[in-house]
Amino acid sequence: VASHTLLGELVAAGLYLRKAGLDEMLANVERSATKESLRLGNRVANLARLGGVALLVGVFGTTTALMSQLFLIAQLKAPVPGDFTVGIGESLASTALGLMVALFCFVAFFWFDSRLTQRVLAVREVAEEMMRDAAERTGSR
Repeated sequence: VASHTLLGELVAAGLYLRKAGLDEMLANVERSATKESLRLGNRVANLARLGGVALLVGVFGTTTALMSQLFLIAQLKAPVPGDFTVGIGESLASTALGLMVALFCFVAFFWFDSRLTQRVLAVREVAEEMMRDAAERTGSR
């Protein structure tokens, strides 16, 4: 039975094949590390997805605000430049907000993705060392 930690999952995967020898134990640790890395990476990827959605929402807000501003100006008999500026400024604010949220999401995604890769590699090395120790102690090489 594996624990719900990354190290627990990798050690359990290796020990599952302890009768098959060290090479099979290490191969199963590697397979489990790849699987866990993909599973955790999919969670981190939600930040990038959120960033993409924020960009689209910002552009959608800009488009709808500009459309409503243009419909309003079309109804005026003698529009002046001041009639354009307020609506355009408000519509661009939604783009700016979408860009800020997206930037935060993308920076967070790349940071967490990098940290995840580093952590999975470090934990995999610990699990492999534990498998070597277990194989030495049981005499299964």
